Amino acid sequence: MTHPSRKATRAYVVLCLTVATLLVMPLFGQDSEAVGVPQNWSHQITGLPHDWTHHYLVFSNPGTEEAAIQNGAYDRWFTIVNNPRYIMQQVKRGLPAQGPAAADVATIEDAARSGEPARSEGISTEEATPILSLWPVTPRLRNSRLHRDWSMDMATGAKVGAGQYPAKFSFSTTNAYCDSNTTPDFVVFNTDVAGSATQASIVAYDNLYSGCSGSHPLVYWQYNTGGTIPTSVVLSLDGSQVAFMQTGAPASLVLLKWTKSATLTTLASTTAANYRSCVTPCMTVIPFSTGTASSTNSSPFYDYSNDVLYVGDNSGVLHKFENIFNSGTPAEITGGGTTSGWPQTIATGRVLTSPVLDFVSGNVFVGSGTGTAGRRLHKIPAGGGSSNLVTSGILGETGSRVVDAPLVDSAAGRVYVFINADTAATTSSGVYQFPVSFAAGSTGTEAQVGAGATARYLYHGTFDNAYFTSTSGSSPTGSLYVCGDTAGTPILYQVSINSNSLGTVHTGPTLTSATTTCSPVTEFFNASTDRIFLSVEASGNVGVTGNACTGACVYSFNVTSFTNASPILTTTEATNGLASTGGSSGVIIDNAATTPTGTSQVYFSTLGNEACAGNGTTGIGTGGCAVQASQSGLR
Repeated sequence: MTHPSRKATRAYVVLCLTVATLLVMPLFGQDSEAVGVPQNWSHQITGLPHDWTHHYLVFSNPGTEEAAIQNGAYDRWFTIVNNPRYIMQQVKRGLPAQGPAAADVATIEDAARSGEPARSEGISTEEATPILSLWPVTPRLRNSRLHRDWSMDMATGAKVGAGQYPAKFSFSTTNAYCDSNTTPDFVVFNTDVAGSATQASIVAYDNLYSGCSGSHPLVYWQYNTGGTIPTSVVLSLDGSQVAFMQTGAPASLVLLKWTKSATLTTLASTTAANYRSCVTPCMTVIPFSTGTASSTNSSPFYDYSNDVLYVGDNSGVLHKFENIFNSGTPAEITGGGTTSGWPQTIATGRVLTSPVLDFVSGNVFVGSGTGTAGRRLHKIPAGGGSSNLVTSGILGETGSRVVDAPLVDSAAGRVYVFINADTAATTSSGVYQFPVSFAAGSTGTEAQVGAGATARYLYHGTFDNAYFTSTSGSSPTGSLYVCGDTAGTPILYQVSINSNSLGTVHTGPTLTSATTTCSPVTEFFNASTDRIFLSVEASGNVGVTGNACTGACVYSFNVTSFTNASPILTTTEATNGLASTGGSSGVIIDNAATTPTGTSQVYFSTLGNEACAGNGTTGIGTGGCAVQASQSGLR
């Protein structure tokens, strides 16, 4: 790939989301075969989405420009530091960015510290007034207890889903905005129940924070899209559009433009050709072009740079769609020979995980379910082509499956796969590490995390702040936390990562008194505290220093002081616990803001029905709850 010169790159900044730009031109270049560097981004840095993809494509420290030049790896480094998700990660974590965006990220962080609005180079105060800017980075420490701020009834049986995530959109570096603002923060939940005239299949809430006036939250918008949405949604860069999969035979990709209204609205599908100009609220429904397969385990992965999207189905086929949010007619890409083209059969008859696109290697990584063709990691280039498919060796015993998407560190060039029962003589839950360049038939390196069983799933783990801030360039050192032991009572494990290699597995606390399933693990570094969040579906019994919780619980752990040299101890207690009937979906982090009050939150849904408190007027009832809780003390 030919990159613009460093001098030229100083003329633009990553994350151009201005409304004017969105209205008149695509944000990025539209070469569907290229990945990596966005084209012609403006100086204004604005809001950012946070959805499931930001948990699965991550970036350890890519090192400095000078080191990249010395190592002959400048093109690779340049691609990493210009990736939109890298910039989002750095701003959200309060970390400096490398490359062309470094100065602008520093400006945002300085503005957050001072409480002043962030303004980009060449933008006047008057022009900057309506800026939708990014996350704050250095907040005051809140109280030490995490609490449930609100819960809203989405319907009997409603849930985001086990291993699935809601999506959050925020606009400000210095404030979290309420409904009274023209650009409020909002969070989106799929409901995993069939939409109808009286039931939303997707709902969004705003007025999220206790410091907002009036009831909180408020229903921002809600729609019956004519089907069931079982997996995570993704958001456009400006938050004005949502993409998700809807069940059917075959399943369909749905693109939705919303408008603010608390009224439940039934949407009819407009043609894809008319989607760009349709009057909001509106949507277009695009069925898979081949077969009759549904898609109940694969969430769509959106490529911000090229306006394309990847998603798998339940028959082992990976699909690619183009012209998603920016311009052109949305459609599935079809055709091409063995060396290129889509859709592509990855693992015949197997249920695929969500795919993850690594912009550096240019490959899409995806896992597969049970069966002879399954229980593996697969990769295929962004250009497709059956002859380009590379498949690992079998990673699990018969009946096991890779249920969760691969965890990809693009900067380190590593892919992590989680499987409930490996191929060892004495079966274990396994975390496999692969290089992005893995060869066909290889099985990577494994860290065993407790006994294995096929009856329960092993969801993905997460790295700690030490890993993300490791100064060793693309060879990070830190820890990976995962909830393992699928054959018994779930145990929190700390897997050492030493110079980009799997190291010692440290056994942490046993989380339950009986066999059950854990959720994925979410991590966030807020000011000086590094926390992880996870749930158990029943029988929680871990010690809690804050709010005690037994049964189905969401737990938080303060892992700030745990290192490879001073690992997690078996006597470690959770910082806090919060009851969540049936366990919880994946946990989304919103921000590290300090104003208004009630910010620095997490969001998830219960997996079972419970009494939801509502906002005093709506959302009161027994069903699946959309929940907001504080990061610092679940309660």
